[in-house]
Amino acid sequence: MGFQRIADKINGHLVLGYRWFQPDGIFRRKFLYLAHFRNFDFEGNAIANGIFSFGRLEFMNYYSIGYQTSYNFRTLSKALTRGGPLSENPRAFWFGTNISSDSREDIVLGLNGNLSRDELGGNSHSVGLEIRWRPWSQVNLSIGPEYSSRLEKVQYINTLDDKLAVSTFGKRYIFAELNQETVSANIRVNWTFTPTLSLQLFLQPLISVGDYSNFKELAEPRTLRFNKFGENGSTINYNNNSDEYTVDPDGNGPAQNFDLSNPDFNFKSLRGTIVLRWEVLPGSIFYLVWSQDRTNFNDPGSFSFGRDFSNLWQANSDNIFLAKFTYWLNM
Repeated sequence: MGFQRIADKINGHLVLGYRWFQPDGIFRRKFLYLAHFRNFDFEGNAIANGIFSFGRLEFMNYYSIGYQTSYNFRTLSKALTRGGPLSENPRAFWFGTNISSDSREDIVLGLNGNLSRDELGGNSHSVGLEIRWRPWSQVNLSIGPEYSSRLEKVQYINTLDDKLAVSTFGKRYIFAELNQETVSANIRVNWTFTPTLSLQLFLQPLISVGDYSNFKELAEPRTLRFNKFGENGSTINYNNNSDEYTVDPDGNGPAQNFDLSNPDFNFKSLRGTIVLRWEVLPGSIFYLVWSQDRTNFNDPGSFSFGRDFSNLWQANSDNIFLAKFTYWLNM
């Protein structure tokens, strides 16, 4: 089962690349690709247009380094208003790189990083580390911590009906800046005790905090123009008791005030699963599973790793235990 991220899309790519397969004394193999992509909807609107490049070098010792980069030209967006009128995608640049050691070794290291910028001032950064360790032939351990931050200048909040918003067809499309930080990790243990008995563990802690500010509305379809609340006669005020913003979009004008719930968040999650597998008889297997889930939402909009991790660890947990037995009938 899956889901479709986007429909109404005609996707076209032109790719030129070259691969070197013969070792040259420094590199065992290498490749380089350059591509141009353009996407349209079925009405002929350009919804993506850019250039993309990626490459990789593998050294004689099996260490490798790779990169991916793209530049996106300004195009139209069908997604920003969540089903409303077209707006524009800003020009943007993205670069990513990854380094990995020899995958044949007992200890394998991987490092990756990404950064992006757009013409509105939005940006993102991420860095991830992966360590895989095989202390014995029957044991495999891996841990992959990751940190990311992003400043999204135009993050969708809500759509409100207002017949006075004639430039956007009787609706107000509300946006804000989002400053988000996320820390996560994937931890795995695979332990084979005997050919018929094994244990698997998966653990995923995650902390993601978002702080919203500079609320605004789309000023005109097919543009990147916005009316920022608190400017040009409009007002916005925060009520600490109700945790809501009250917005007057036109000051002394005829438009009605409206309220926005504070969208700040601090989502913390710890998910873990342990699976014991025992092949009692050839083809007949017994499974014992323990799954635990913890969540916490304290301190929305404020990131503090020590405090947030402590709140997560102290959160109440949901525990699920499962047992399953399959028997092979030799018929």
